[in-house]
Amino acid sequence: GAVVDVNAVALLETLGIISVAEDDYERSISRADFAVAIGNIFNIDQYSKVTESCFSDVPSDHWAAGSINALVNMGIISKDAEFRPGDTITGAEACKLLMSAAGYDKYAQQKGGFPTGYYRAANGTGIMDDIAADTNLTYGDAVNMIFKVLSVDIYDTVALGSDRYVYAVAEGTTLISLYKGICVAEGQLTAVDLVSLTGDKSERGKLWIDDVSYAMPEEIDGYELLGEEVCIYYSDNKESDGRKTVMLMPRTQQKDIITLTVDRSFKYDEQQGTIEYLPDGRTRTKKLSIADNAYVLKNGAECSDNVAGTLQNISKGSVKLVDSDSDGKNDVVLAAEYFNLTVGYIDKEEMTVYDKYDRARRVRLEDGSEKRVRIMAYDKTALSFDDIKKTDLITVYDSEVYTEVYVCESSFVGTIEQITANENCILTVDGVSYIVDKDCAEDGNAVLRPGDKREFKLDYAGNIAYASGIAEGQKDYGYLVAYTDNYGAIDPKLKLKIYSPAAGMVSYDCAERVTVDRISRRGYEEILTALGNYKKSVAGQLIG
Repeated sequence: GAVVDVNAVALLETLGIISVAEDDYERSISRADFAVAIGNIFNIDQYSKVTESCFSDVPSDHWAAGSINALVNMGIISKDAEFRPGDTITGAEACKLLMSAAGYDKYAQQKGGFPTGYYRAANGTGIMDDIAADTNLTYGDAVNMIFKVLSVDIYDTVALGSDRYVYAVAEGTTLISLYKGICVAEGQLTAVDLVSLTGDKSERGKLWIDDVSYAMPEEIDGYELLGEEVCIYYSDNKESDGRKTVMLMPRTQQKDIITLTVDRSFKYDEQQGTIEYLPDGRTRTKKLSIADNAYVLKNGAECSDNVAGTLQNISKGSVKLVDSDSDGKNDVVLAAEYFNLTVGYIDKEEMTVYDKYDRARRVRLEDGSEKRVRIMAYDKTALSFDDIKKTDLITVYDSEVYTEVYVCESSFVGTIEQITANENCILTVDGVSYIVDKDCAEDGNAVLRPGDKREFKLDYAGNIAYASGIAEGQKDYGYLVAYTDNYGAIDPKLKLKIYSPAAGMVSYDCAERVTVDRISRRGYEEILTALGNYKKSVAGQLIG
C-alpha cells in the first residue's frame, strides 16, 4: 500500500479538506468521497441545497450532491448521464479531477485529453508517482495526491500586456494560497520559543526559519525539528498578527540527520572533533565529525563555547546531529540529557517537585518569560503542574531556559528471568528485555534476582527506572512508630504506622495472626500487648 505522510494527513485535516484515520489508509475511496475532498479545497459545502442534480444517480438529497454539482458547474467534473458515486475512483479519474482543479484542463486537452493529457499535465509534480491509470485508489493514495496538488502552481490567465492574456503557469499561486489563504516557505528552523541555535532571535510564542519569524500557537511543537530543514504552512495577515504558523513539518528525504543514544560506547574526542559510537547491530564503532563552528545546545541552552564539557559529561540521554550543508561535518549538535525522579513531595507554592529518595534532586516547574516549561504525558499530551502526583515517575530534561517533563505511566508486574550485564544492565522480564536506568530507584535497595516477581516502571526512554523493593517471599524492615485503631467498634481493626527508607511513613493493616518475637499472636489486644502497652502506646522498635 501507499506510504502515507502523517504530516500530510494532519495538514489536510487542519484545513478541513479530508480526515483519514490510520486504519483507513488501505480502504478504497469512492468517487463521491474524492469529489467532496476536492470540493473542500474550494470551501464548497457538500450539504448545500441542490435544486436540480446534474446526474441521474446523484439525487438532489444525496449527501455529496452539493460538492458534485458545484464541481460540474466549475468544469472540474465532466457532465454525463451517471456519476457512479459509490464506485472506487481510479488513478486516471483522480488525475483528471486534480489537474482540472489546478486549472490545467486546456493544457491537458492540447496534450491528448483524457487520460493521457492529464497525466502529462501532472508530469513533474509527483502527484501520479506510482499510480497507474487503472489503479483503484485508497484513502492513503488520496491523501498523498491531494497534498501534492495543493502546492502546484495553478494554470491560469496571465497578462502579457495591457490587453493581452494567455493561459500559462501562474508562478507562486497555488490552490492552498488562493482558496485557503495559506503560504508555504522552506528553510532551517533556527529558534523555537526561548531556544535558539545562535543564542539570539528567541522569543516566547515565536519560531524562526532562517531570518524570518512566525507566530507559534501552543499546539505547534517545533522543538524536535530544531536545526532541520523544514516546510512551514502559515497564514499572513499583514494588518493584524502577521505570519501565523498553521503546520510545521520536516522536508522530505533529509539524509544528514542522526540521533545517537548516549551509552558506554559514546565518546567525544576533543582533539579530533569527532563522536565515536556503536551503530545498532554492529560490532565496530563509527565516527562522526563536528564542525569547528557548530551550534551546540544542551537541553535548549546554548553552549557552543564548551563543546567538550557538554559532550563528555552527558550521563544519559541522546545527541542529535545535523549536517546542514552535507559537507560531512555536523554543524548542529543538540544534546538532550535527562534524569528520572520518583515524586515524593510537591511544593505547590514554589512549583517544585522533590524526589522521594533524594530530596536534593528536584525540579522547579514555573513557566515564565525567561524559561519555557512543558509538562506532558508519554504521548506528548499537554499536562499541568496539578496533574503530577506523589509516587509518579517523571523524566526531566532541564536547563536555565527550557524544562521538559514527561509523566511516565507505563508500569507492569512481571517475573525476572535473566539479568545480563555488558554495555548496559539488561533485565529479561516475562520474555521481554529492558535496559535498566543507571539510577534505577530500587524501593528499599532490594537486590534484584532471577525469579523475583516485582512491579516495574518505565521512564520516557523505555528503560526500567523503578523496581518495587519487596519480591514475593522476601522481607523488608522498618521502624514501628505508632498504631491507630477504631477501639470500641464491634470489629476493631489495627493499623501499624511504620517508617522505612523505601516507603517513608506508611500505615499497614494488621493481619488477624502476627508473629512477634517468634511467637504467634492472635487478635487485636494480644498483638498490641506484645508490641508495647495495650491501650497506651507501642514501643518504638525495628521490625521486619
